[in-house]
Amino acid sequence: PNDVQLLEFSEDAAEIQCHRIYAHPGEVWGMAACPSDRALFASVHTGKAQGGPLEATVWRMGDIAEEVVTTLTSPLDHVTSLSGQNNDSVRAVSWGGKGAALCSVSDHAVQFWGSDASALRASSLHAFDSSPTRLPAVSQVAWDPFSSSVVAIASRESIVGVDSRSSKDKVFSVNHAHALAVRAVDYSPSSHHALISGGDDGCVRWWDLRRPTKANSKVISDAHTHAAAACKFCPASDKLLASSGTDGYMRLWETSAAFQDSSQSLSLSRRQTQRPVVTCGEADGRRLDSLYALAWTPHEKWHVAGLSYDGRLVVHAVPQAVKYAILL
Repeated sequence: PNDVQLLEFSEDAAEIQCHRIYAHPGEVWGMAACPSDRALFASVHTGKAQGGPLEATVWRMGDIAEEVVTTLTSPLDHVTSLSGQNNDSVRAVSWGGKGAALCSVSDHAVQFWGSDASALRASSLHAFDSSPTRLPAVSQVAWDPFSSSVVAIASRESIVGVDSRSSKDKVFSVNHAHALAVRAVDYSPSSHHALISGGDDGCVRWWDLRRPTKANSKVISDAHTHAAAACKFCPASDKLLASSGTDGYMRLWETSAAFQDSSQSLSLSRRQTQRPVVTCGEADGRRLDSLYALAWTPHEKWHVAGLSYDGRLVVHAVPQAVKYAILL
């Protein structure tokens, strides 16, 4: 059976405890938690029809305020469905903007949903990139923290920006951002116009969206030996980021040392400075499978969790020396 688990990490005991288990219909392919209501989340999942398009739904978890831990499975409360256009698969969802707005992206369209009391409504729709290909058109979406209406979307080998208030197809475009498909995008929490991306080429790139060309970007060229499936800035500072890949590793990077100008070739000495400050590839003494998802703790901000393909969750703390070097 498929389920969603509500977990709590204890820093003192270095333990992960499951507080609630909720039954979820279909396989879960992606999740996004509402920043203003911790009981609310959206998921991308398989539908009732076998082999049919992926669907997206907003759910509410019940009884999360209760301190009693239970292993009994509870039902999720259905809030609303986020349907794709023209029966397209919904590929990604993300909360952001003001008033807990929600963005859902299907193969060929971006849909913005505004909060209206207890209901969600579709506020605008943007169509893009309808050319046929063997790859899904979209793999990830991220909200600009300095805008209530702009999102960045990973679309095949490129990154595009869409504004819910604008009639333009794109507010920015980074064509051929990676040699292979882009799998992850994330905005800096503290620097305007800064964006990172990870791709199937194993690279993590830093973009200045005022000059969004590969020649002007910075790169960690060997971030992962296989695809860089996820990358996220530390919410406390963009001097630190985490990446994870299908090579089974989660890594923490100090951005000032790790990124290299794309126009410069990497000498042996420079490659040595591109080492991560933390590399994690095991849990319970066993090698991790492909790590497809990352999340930083939103309040304490110095712990990052990675989810392995085989269902294992690993949590890592930023080393104290690295934390104090960033803060002081």
